[in-house]
Amino acid sequence: MSDGDADRLVIAALEDRRAAAIIAADVDTLAAMTDADYVHVETSGRVRTKQDFLETLRSGPGRFERYDIRENVIQLYGDAAVVTGVFENAYRAADGQCTAKTARHIRVYVRRSGGWMNVSHQATALDTAARSGRTA
Repeated sequence: MSDGDADRLVIAALEDRRAAAIIAADVDTLAAMTDADYVHVETSGRVRTKQDFLETLRSGPGRFERYDIRENVIQLYGDAAVVTGVFENAYRAADGQCTAKTARHIRVYVRRSGGWMNVSHQATALDTAARSGRTA
């Protein structure tokens, strides 16, 4: 197995841990894998810091019931990894309403002395036409 293959396996495992931690609202796991300089861009365009992201999961008005990675492509560039793909999630608000979403994502990981750290996430919501592969 090449170093690149081993790194891809590590990143894939981090992606699985990240998704499971989001469902469990496991802030400690997410904090350990998220860099201090993390930038999180939501599908709405809102930008959050690491602290904002973790606090929303810790004490937000609702919780994720589902967070499924449907596709992930991991590309390595030396000490950086770019993960692109598609996820689906379902979020239950405090009032009981559940919102489901499908989105494309890009996440960037950087190799630090302690291992791979997630430094950035951006998501773009997909509409029905985009999910089916149709174009206008």
